Amino acid sequence: MIKPLNTHYSFENPASVYDEEALTALELAGRQGKKINEVVGDQNALRQETEEHLENQDETIEKRMTSQDNRITIMNDVTMPGKVKEEFKNNLDNGTFEIMVDEYAGELTTRLNHLLGQVVAGSTSLDAEIIDMRLDADGKIHAAAGAGVRENFSKLNTLSKSIESTLFSGMYPDFSTATAIDIVNEEGYTLERNGLKVETDTVYSVSQMIPTAPGDIHYIEGCFYRQDDLLANPIACFYDINGDFVKDVIVSGEAGLNRHNGIIVTPPGASTFMITGRANMPIYCCKVKNVFFKDKDATDFVQKITPYILTGDYEDGENLATDLQEGYLLSWAGAMTVIDDKQWCVSQPFNVKEGVGYHVKCYGGWNNMCYKIMNSAGKILLKKQYPTSATTIDEYIMMPMGASTMVLSGSNLKDLYVKEITGINNISKPWAGKKWVVVGDSLTENNIRATKNYHGYVSDETGITVVNMGLSGSGYRRKYDTNQAFYQRVLNVPTDADVITIFGSFNDMNAGEVGTATDTGTETLAGAINTTLDNIFATYPLARVGIVTPTPWQGTKPSTNAKADAYVDVMMEICKLRGIPYLDLFHTSGLRPWEESYRALCYSRDDGGGTHPDETGHKLIAPRFREFIATLL
Repeated sequence: MIKPLNTHYSFENPASVYDEEALTALELAGRQGKKINEVVGDQNALRQETEEHLENQDETIEKRMTSQDNRITIMNDVTMPGKVKEEFKNNLDNGTFEIMVDEYAGELTTRLNHLLGQVVAGSTSLDAEIIDMRLDADGKIHAAAGAGVRENFSKLNTLSKSIESTLFSGMYPDFSTATAIDIVNEEGYTLERNGLKVETDTVYSVSQMIPTAPGDIHYIEGCFYRQDDLLANPIACFYDINGDFVKDVIVSGEAGLNRHNGIIVTPPGASTFMITGRANMPIYCCKVKNVFFKDKDATDFVQKITPYILTGDYEDGENLATDLQEGYLLSWAGAMTVIDDKQWCVSQPFNVKEGVGYHVKCYGGWNNMCYKIMNSAGKILLKKQYPTSATTIDEYIMMPMGASTMVLSGSNLKDLYVKEITGINNISKPWAGKKWVVVGDSLTENNIRATKNYHGYVSDETGITVVNMGLSGSGYRRKYDTNQAFYQRVLNVPTDADVITIFGSFNDMNAGEVGTATDTGTETLAGAINTTLDNIFATYPLARVGIVTPTPWQGTKPSTNAKADAYVDVMMEICKLRGIPYLDLFHTSGLRPWEESYRALCYSRDDGGGTHPDETGHKLIAPRFREFIATLL
């Protein structure tokens, strides 16, 4: 008799995305195994129907399965839950998971082939009901068993590759372990998504076929043309040993010509690759042995191990780029280029220190090199290019790991220096020194409903200064009788504000009729909204103002409260008529206060209600405010 497969696998408390991916993969393999078990059961049930064919096969089957069962026993021992988890975590770099999946897939294939060997030619019952197995684990019906099995094994392979992709995302090259590759540019060609090298304008180029092996990591610089998501040339293409296309590398970018640099990892089956470039911006490639991984919350760590543009107020030391050779420029490839103009200079290499900050200032253009930083062996670790037009580069940079010397290029008619940072006066954030006035109701006011509001999160991240003009219970018209409505309070907005947002408010639901977008005065809610804007611009004509619709309340779920819907609609219509930017949080905040379980998570301080988000709810909407503010500054 054919023994069923052991299809039970489990993990306790997966500690990482890789555990979860492994669980998914093994469950998929398990489900395929269960289907084969069903086939085995059906075959045994129908054994009498095919007795004549099978009666002499038991001994042969038993011999064949002995070796397979031994393999299964070994595999089951390897894949015990605790061992899988430990082995997976400790040996991910060695490909343990991929080997496990490959072995199990091979076992399933062997079993399937064995079953296929028992089929009597032309047997409709076995062909149609047992061997085909056309219904897979996802409920999809395949035309034939072979297609179903191949697709499910393909899913395992894809899942394995997705783990590889996740593993290699966020990598930064350790240039101190880099080996530069000499590139031969072939002008007048580019690469298409199918890997074809096609003729094009002579400004484009491709590299020669660069030898590689699966798992190799390369840092590349090149150019590609992008029309849209469907029409984007790859930055690189991989090929197998026969020169057949394996995989392309598509990266995001703007419409038109894009310069790209980054890490590529050689996929399984590839033995060579090519890179696309442009004639005046040559291709660069190096193979790296070590990489660093970026932790989302560890920006300080990233600053220490990668080239990083610093922001802040620093104290500089003496200029290091004093020995200049006149009449030269650095090409993008880093070569000394003679030019008939003595104002252009290239410095002699000067010493720098890894992990130390420097102030770089220079002037140049035309896609030439601004500076290059090298290790002790003279290999380039980091380089910067001037834009096409003449531009002054003025920035603070952190030297990468392995940095030893630096060369600077630019005009001696302008500032041309590199100075070591000797002190830090003030580390600044992107919007430090900017002032943001927040007008609103209880969701803007600092109160007991949240330990931190949306503007607090944005301020902590960006350094922007918040002027809080939130007041509980107020609205565009609500509290007009105490001179506290929005249209009244905005008369006191500071005129040095860099940006003003008005957020809210369903407090207006009982403060009057909605009205129409062209209403004036303050008798209707629409009129009060228009008056609020009029009052701001009367005292601060150049104010940058943004309107934010109220978030939904428990009783104002979109499309369930006619007045709330009309209120938000007229608010957005006023913005459109007056050219005022707006953010629609009524329909797109992501908050769901009408769900009791959700209120417990994001409205925990609202006494069971669904009006006031707590700090968790505010943290969810804070990024929406941050991105909105960025469009106004």
